[in-house]
Order: sequence, then C-alpha cells, then structure tokens
Amino acid sequence: MMRTIKLFAAAVLVILCLAFEVAEFNIMRRRLWLEDRGLSINLGGGNCRWTSAFPLGSDAEVFGTILAGYPASGMRMTWQHAEGLTGIQVGDDFNYVPPDALQRTGIIKTQYPHLEGIWSWGDKFDQVILLVRNPRHALPSYHTLLSEIHYAADWETVAKYYRDIFKNKPTVDAWIKWRDLLFDEELLLWSKFIDYWMTGGMQYWIDLDFERNLQWPFELVKENERKQDVHCIYEMNCYPVTVLSFDRLFDPKTGPVEATKMAKALEGKKGMTVIEEEAIPCVWNKTMDQDNPLLARNDFDRIGTQDSEYVFT
Repeated sequence: MMRTIKLFAAAVLVILCLAFEVAEFNIMRRRLWLEDRGLSINLGGGNCRWTSAFPLGSDAEVFGTILAGYPASGMRMTWQHAEGLTGIQVGDDFNYVPPDALQRTGIIKTQYPHLEGIWSWGDKFDQVILLVRNPRHALPSYHTLLSEIHYAADWETVAKYYRDIFKNKPTVDAWIKWRDLLFDEELLLWSKFIDYWMTGGMQYWIDLDFERNLQWPFELVKENERKQDVHCIYEMNCYPVTVLSFDRLFDPKTGPVEATKMAKALEGKKGMTVIEEEAIPCVWNKTMDQDNPLLARNDFDRIGTQDSEYVFT
C-alpha cells in the first residue's frame, strides 16, 4: 500500500514538473516574440520592416477583439492591416484555416449575423470593431466571391473551390442575373447588418429563422417587436468600440488615419501588441504593397471584368 502511494506521489510530481516546464516554455516563447517584434517592425523615424504575423496560441491570455463586416466588405485587406499593426494572425469564426485554426486567438473576423457568419466564440472575446463598405462595391464584391465558389450552399462545394477565391471576376451577365434576383434582399441584409451592431445586437429576425436571411416563410421583425440577441446579453458587449470605413482604409489619403483608429482600439489591451503610432503610415504602405509575397491574395488581385461594368440599372 505504501509503495502504491509513493508511486502515485512520484507520478503527480512528474506531471507537475512537466506542466511547469511547458508553462515556462510558453512564457519564454511569448517574451522572445514580443522582444523580436518590437525590434523588427518599428525602425524609428517613421520607418518599418513588414514581417509575417503568427498565431498567439490557444493558451494566450488576451483581451479579444472581433472584426465584424458584411461579406465582401474588404475584410481580407482589413485583417491584413490588423496583422501588420499587431503581428498577430487573425482567426476566423468558422475556424476554417487549417492546420492552426484554433491557435489563432486574440483577433478573429466574422460576418455574423449575416448567414455567412456564426457566433462561434462564446464569451471568449471582449469587444467588436465594425467594418463598413459602400454597398456600391460591397454587393458586387460579394457576388464575385459567391461566383468563385460556384454559388455553393454546402461545405463540400466550398471546400472544393475555396482555393480559387480572389482570382477571377464573373461576367457582367452573371452579375445581372444575381442582381435582378437577390439585390433587394442583400441590400436589406447589408443595412440590417450595420443596424444590428450599432444597436448593440438587436435582432431583425425571429429565432426560428436560424439562417437570419429573412426568406419565406420568415420576414423582417417589426421594429417594436425586436429583441436583443442573447449573445449580446450574456457573452459580449455588442456595441462597436469603433467603426472602420473600408473605403477610407483603402484610400491613400485617409488610409493611415483609418488604420490608426484600429490601432487605438487595440492598444493597451491585455495580451495585445500594437506598433508605435509613428510607424503606422509605413506599415499601411507595406500592407498595401500588392507585390508583397508574404500577403495573402485579396480583392484587388482578381482579373477580368472592370468593377465599373457591374451596373445597377
């Protein structure tokens, strides 16, 4: 009996020692990353060196931020700017970034409550930044994305074609067919997406409408019958801490100022590192450099039809 107790105690001691060593390793890894990032990005005098971001890790203790935007509102370029400002890889609400999806903590992007998004983070995030894009560009861009995945309505089809996104633009005929069928519905969802976040999560759909797309037999909830999303009651304050305009973020005249708004919303938060303000214009220019081989493809890498050809009448 005494021998069994001693063996058990020894096993517990070994486990505690291993746990301590792992914890120490993670702390050291984090400290080295912070030191390296500070030296490698801000070179002083408004100069910088752009480097790839990497995931914080699932064990990181961090004040989490949600980047919320209607589909095709320029989110990919926006999260590229977020990564440039923080050195932290941005995650996805579907965790569909294998093989390190669950390691991407601290900042994630979502299209919730649009049907293209899900509330997957529970109560693990603390604030939201809302991204808005002019519907003149957001809706055609959303259609372009849908066309690249062959208007998929299931994960199998998405998985088959998702590697082809941000490559080609659809024909004008394809745009006209989609526009005439769904434009009014999507414009309504675009406006309600913004309204949802700006009202702190007031639902425009009934609970049975689990896709939240207002299609028959469901319809828009009357204004006096709206209620707050339970996620925004129990899990997170859904009022945005700031609102970003993608159109301003993309514009060379206003882009660095818009990026600074994002930086201000992130800096000082637990576990969050943000580049010094003097280097933000430099980081903005490096992120906008479309020849940067470290950047993922985005909306402006597509070839084909000119955006001006996607007319509305």
